[in-house]
Amino acid sequence: MLDKVVRPRHPMTLRDGDMDFKIGVLADDLTSAGDGAGPFRALGIPASIFLGEVEGELRTGVSAVDVNTRSQDEGTAVSETVRCMRRIRDADVLFKTVDSTLRGHVVAEVEGALAESGRMTAVIAPAFPAEGRTTQGGVQLLDGVPVSETHFGLDAANPAKESNLKRLFPEANLIDATISWNHRVGKERILIADARSDADLDLLVAHPDSLADVLWVGSPGLAAAVAKRCAVSSAPAPVPASTPSTRVLIVVGSLHPSSREQLGVVLGLLSSEGQRSLPAETRSKADLVGRVIEELSAYGYSALHDPFVSHSTGEADDWLASTVQELFDADAFDALILTGGQTARSVLDRLGSRQIDVLSEPEPGITLGILDHPAHVPVLIKAGGFGNPRSLIRLKNLLLELQDIEEES
Repeated sequence: MLDKVVRPRHPMTLRDGDMDFKIGVLADDLTSAGDGAGPFRALGIPASIFLGEVEGELRTGVSAVDVNTRSQDEGTAVSETVRCMRRIRDADVLFKTVDSTLRGHVVAEVEGALAESGRMTAVIAPAFPAEGRTTQGGVQLLDGVPVSETHFGLDAANPAKESNLKRLFPEANLIDATISWNHRVGKERILIADARSDADLDLLVAHPDSLADVLWVGSPGLAAAVAKRCAVSSAPAPVPASTPSTRVLIVVGSLHPSSREQLGVVLGLLSSEGQRSLPAETRSKADLVGRVIEELSAYGYSALHDPFVSHSTGEADDWLASTVQELFDADAFDALILTGGQTARSVLDRLGSRQIDVLSEPEPGITLGILDHPAHVPVLIKAGGFGNPRSLIRLKNLLLELQDIEEES
């Protein structure tokens, strides 16, 4: 349970039935913040995502902070990680997300977060078995292949350069989830955990006397395991009632092959509806905006992606964000699906959003929430590499409250 340790900085004792404990999540991009918060909300624990830093007092439930450092230089990543950790370090449970394919400034951010967290030990378990990401012998694998040898190693913006966590953290030691390791907490700085299944992660989280003694470092798989243990000491919080959306704008900024395949399915469906008769490259931005508005009105959904292959990643995100702003100003949509963490952050920054109140986790690694500003519209955020070819169709139908006939069959 959570009631065995009372930390000096944590005056509250956590007891079964307590609703007053606080969980801090620090993430390097927006989809990762959703990955960290979603599993808690799925089990009834209140959760919010903050873009930049927590505003006001740390609240009951989950406060997940998107530090937005994956595309920054290492020095900026460390300073922002430390600054934002300082704001949440008094949480009863601390979780630092890392990408399940080890992209980003993993070592620098974990070291910075641990130093500022007040915890003596970090447990690193990046496995996400539901998406084929496992850890064996300290090596991070995707469907059995070291992640740096997969397409994630070729990511233009943030490639996975290393698969072996022991090489990344030479002083760390490996632990087995099936063997008690509680006696090592406070004596060793960094422990790396193997995991091939969700059951392994559940066992891992069950060992320490208190979740509060450890900085937990991982992806949605570990977040779900920590959430299960936290949920034992909480009563579910109700989800606000919502009405179906009528015009869903799908924004795809990720270049991951899975995202492009999912986008292709959406564009193919729109083409069968009688639209998309001309290649996007032949149209001006005004033509594209006009076409998207027509599709949203006629079919209840449309897809937006950067058609200009000459754009860099940053330019593409800026183009997408400015186009979404035009569509918002035209009152063209009432719900958003955002794919790709940096794209999602760029869009929400442009709209002036600073907080997402999490409603649910429709699928592992996918988060549904409500924007705080400029309009309280629902938003689904999804990492580029998650899902199957019909994921965007399924999520669009979820927002429209339509049955996905093809999936059901």
